[in-house]
Amino acid sequence: MNIAIVILAAGLSKRMGAFKPLLAVGSEPAIMRVISTAASAGIRDKIVVTGYMRDELERVIRAGAPEARLIYNNMYKKDMLFSVRAGVAALPEGADGFFLLPADCCAVSKDTFAALIEAFDKNEKAAVTRPVFNGARGHPPLIPARQINRILTVDSDNGLKGILDDQPSIDLETNDPGVLMDMDTPEDYQAMLKYVDGV
Repeated sequence: MNIAIVILAAGLSKRMGAFKPLLAVGSEPAIMRVISTAASAGIRDKIVVTGYMRDELERVIRAGAPEARLIYNNMYKKDMLFSVRAGVAALPEGADGFFLLPADCCAVSKDTFAALIEAFDKNEKAAVTRPVFNGARGHPPLIPARQINRILTVDSDNGLKGILDDQPSIDLETNDPGVLMDMDTPEDYQAMLKYVDGV
């Protein structure tokens, strides 16, 4: 199976007060943690959507993961859907599906990626496959390639959620609290560091 990942790293990080993709989590910046975890799960095509602080971010990625493809979203100050569409438009031909993950959701385990791919395959690569922890949906969804055109062309007042809400989907219960973690605020960041330090 050919599964890619689109990593969203273009936003302004306003609530955090610091640029989230470059914040250290464990021994590396959040963006590199996401890329390396995806690589360890066997995901070959890694697309990173950049915007704010593009130069600094791209320098770090080129040094640590030169195989990653960098896509610049010049509309990064607007809705996140612009970044989603920029990344989705860059997906390689022949992809069966793709993960979509904000760079600050960097605590997802490689086992969760693998379990989502397995569930996606068992369901004939037809359904959006989402991880769940303790009954709550988290990141990253694994989205079928058949949804690419819909994402690129259908407008919604509720972003990607509104575009995909009525499409076939399955939830996969995991034992990974990392699927619910992000770094929107300084408090979230401290919780992330504590969690990663204990894993």
